Amino acid sequence: MRRKLLIILPLLQVAVAAGLLILANYQHHGVRGREYVFSEPATHLAHAISAPAMLFRFVAVHLWSAMGLPYSYLADEVVFVVGVGILWSAIGFEMDSGLSKWRSSQPSLFSIRTLIDVGMIMIGILCGFGGIGAWSLIHWQFVSQAAIEAALYSGWAVILIAIYGRDLLFRVLNWRRPVKDGAFPIE
Repeated sequence: MRRKLLIILPLLQVAVAAGLLILANYQHHGVRGREYVFSEPATHLAHAISAPAMLFRFVAVHLWSAMGLPYSYLADEVVFVVGVGILWSAIGFEMDSGLSKWRSSQPSLFSIRTLIDVGMIMIGILCGFGGIGAWSLIHWQFVSQAAIEAALYSGWAVILIAIYGRDLLFRVLNWRRPVKDGAFPIE
């Protein structure tokens, strides 16, 4: 019962991402005479909903080119969907276990959790740039589509920076003071 979100969130989000990518395939082949400048609206929406999973796609594309393999749209989207599953599994794990399991009785500046916090803040900053980029393409797409994409990317940026920034701030300010009973001394 306690591990419900760890299973439900990835299954739901993988289904949503795969469904949107399938819809994008129909959008690409269904409308004659209309060319989408960058990609189909459903693809943009799938990428914005699970924006941090784009990191998997980015790494895979660069690995393919470094290994001399030809680009494959299908493999690219499969890597993205796998990244969505991993991302939402991690989110489900965080929500199921709560932050108390990650907090130790003695906060340390040089722990794996500190590295995770810094990494997630950096991904949040990248999502912020994604929001700016989505909004700057407004002249190539509908205003409502650009607003939704920018809001999703910006939402990821705010959530990741706020949550993981707060944890990192806790570690930096309290790394020498012991925490009693899992309390959060900053509050």
